[in-house]
Amino acid sequence: MPAAAAGQASGPTLTVSRLWNQGGRVGSWTPYVMSIRNDGPGTFTGTAALVPGTGYASGPQGVFPEYDAAVTVPAGSQRTVTVYVLETQSGYRAELRDDRGAVRATASVPTSAGAGGAVAVVSDVPRVDQRLDALLRSRSQLDAAVTQFATGQAFPADAIRLSGLNAVVLDQFDSGSLSPAQERALEDFVGLGGTLIEAGGAGARRTLGPLPGDLVPLQPSGVATASLGPLAELSGSTTDATASVTTGSLAPGARVAVAAPDGTPLVVEGSYGAGDVVELTFDPLAAPFDGQLDLAGAAWGQALARGLSAASGSGSTQLAKLGFGGGTNFGGPPVGSGPGSAPGFPGYLGQALAVAPPAASPPFGLLAGLLVVYILVVSGLSYAVLRSVGRRGLLWVVVPAVAVVCTAGAYVAGFGTRGSDYQVVEVQVERLAPGGAVETAEYDGILTPRRGDVTLSAPPGTIVTTAQSTFGPYLFGGGDAARIAVANAPRVTFPNVAVWDLRPVQTLAVSHEGAGGGAGLPIEARLSLRSGRLQGQVVNHSSRTVRNLQIANANTQTTLAASLGPGATANVDLPLSTAAASGPLISKVGYALPSIVFGQATAASADRTLAMLAATSVAVRPGEWALVGQVDPTSTLRIAGERPPTTGRALVVEPVHLQSADAAAGASPARVVSSYTTSGGTEVEVFEQAVPPGLTGHVAVTTTLLPTRPPTIAPLLEVYDWDAHTWRSAAGGTSSAVTSGEIGPGGVIRARVTSDEAQVSVTLSDAP
Repeated sequence: MPAAAAGQASGPTLTVSRLWNQGGRVGSWTPYVMSIRNDGPGTFTGTAALVPGTGYASGPQGVFPEYDAAVTVPAGSQRTVTVYVLETQSGYRAELRDDRGAVRATASVPTSAGAGGAVAVVSDVPRVDQRLDALLRSRSQLDAAVTQFATGQAFPADAIRLSGLNAVVLDQFDSGSLSPAQERALEDFVGLGGTLIEAGGAGARRTLGPLPGDLVPLQPSGVATASLGPLAELSGSTTDATASVTTGSLAPGARVAVAAPDGTPLVVEGSYGAGDVVELTFDPLAAPFDGQLDLAGAAWGQALARGLSAASGSGSTQLAKLGFGGGTNFGGPPVGSGPGSAPGFPGYLGQALAVAPPAASPPFGLLAGLLVVYILVVSGLSYAVLRSVGRRGLLWVVVPAVAVVCTAGAYVAGFGTRGSDYQVVEVQVERLAPGGAVETAEYDGILTPRRGDVTLSAPPGTIVTTAQSTFGPYLFGGGDAARIAVANAPRVTFPNVAVWDLRPVQTLAVSHEGAGGGAGLPIEARLSLRSGRLQGQVVNHSSRTVRNLQIANANTQTTLAASLGPGATANVDLPLSTAAASGPLISKVGYALPSIVFGQATAASADRTLAMLAATSVAVRPGEWALVGQVDPTSTLRIAGERPPTTGRALVVEPVHLQSADAAAGASPARVVSSYTTSGGTEVEVFEQAVPPGLTGHVAVTTTLLPTRPPTIAPLLEVYDWDAHTWRSAAGGTSSAVTSGEIGPGGVIRARVTSDEAQVSVTLSDAP
């Protein structure tokens, strides 16, 4: 990966880069890599520091911390430090300081290769990242940042170290070389919303065979030869090329997305938890792709388009024009699809403070009494007493003494009654995944009872920041920037904190709850939409009682059960508001946000707002839904080695898909599966829309222009006829009722939109 260097050639030199080779995405968790090379004659001992950039920052509000890592580098060797930060508009720079604090070298991050989605390749083939990056740039419209793990041993053994990553690609790699911890990290990455793209072909058994069965939609059993014509067709071209493809049996729930004319699968899709698996039965690094760049670009482009546009959660909400990234430049939901993609909004701490029991307030009567006593004593009473004893000259001593006593009393009443302990108010949002994986995003406000430095520690394996990923008004911050000591259990130091000054801390960790066996989600939802009513059951397979369990998205919520204990089942038969599920089923700009987030935090609105904000970590687009429930929070932070009193809320959240629906509003969002530009310069995008069971007909597909520049060419909508293998133009060009032959295998509608307008959405609606 690229890096910028500084320093003297005869001594220590420093380089810094973003791990995922990606432009900074404001508000997202971003890993930086600092490398220290010592070409001097002796051992270097000092500190490698990651310092926030200066300049106007329209990104996340708050004070960005400095990260410090103690380093010892013997002569002729190199040390690397990886730091996970919440990205700021101005980015971070690196400094190398010796043991006396003198700066020996500085470095800035070089221009990154991509600004869109982050893709990491695991392959035994050298420089695959460069080949893939070149193909995407020259043969597709995808703006993706591509990097490659140097070896299989370099793949993380903890899913939290994959934060900020959208997709992992396995191609010509011995998956059997992964350790059990690395395999679990890969499973957790997908379960928490990440995308796994796998390549097959002649070497499929080596790449796919050792993987957990839940991550392999088509288990390899043989090799055949198949035509690549349908693959090329999706990219607007033709080919008579063939390739070696993997054959085998489909896993339960898997779907053949693209097949050769004889029915041999070319692309197979599956899901695991909140994430998706895209299995290519061919190898895009082998023949004939290695000699046909257009075909190779089509293969990689379709694989990434399917994976990234289908990724669940906030990572799928801010799809820039086929960049699957970018997002806003002022914070908000960080773009991503695996760990670290859950959004942090100002409502989290603000609403938590609104419902938290207030610190002990001084009694009004006591304060009023002190004021009356002070006025009486300082004025007439003092003078009268001193005059009666003939000591009026002492008035100049008595008045200041009384003032000091009354002031001390007021201070004790106002501050002393709040106690001498540190206090923490917090919100925990726990994303649940199969296998017992839990991603905990925690937002804390620290209150200190005394002036001075405050040092706290987070649990091992946690990444931490003191900045906020926010929308809306500025909530917390001020004072000197915090310093974070980089370690397995990071330490945060706030310097010179005023008495009862609130300081924010945000942490992220992935842990495992109980045995966690099975591929199902901890809270199982068997729900269907019939005649406007949500019917079915929810089952709690977790070990905790979940209260106020709701189905929600960013705009609406419906309570399913007041309390659901471990192993309990609740029957559901309730009306469901589907208004929020209508409208565009895919949008490449913006995302839904609850308007209540921008309102004043009150105790009345807090629970509702927190539940809706938690839902946005997995459900943002119309048609996406989340299960949200309250659980007991767990204390994680230690201040001065002790666990302080903590008040707050904890919510669990996971995505939910309706098993069936008799209305189009119950359909999941559509997604882009291919895009290309015609010779005439117009843009073509191919969408696929899954029609839910129970809705077998009477639906229409419509294109919608989002409010941007007027198009010079009206969008042309075409619907694919799976029986005739042809495209049919919609009457009027923008809307079409779907026939039975246009609902393909697995209940999928394929639509093609041709336009010069970059902001086009596709809507599935009920038809008469």
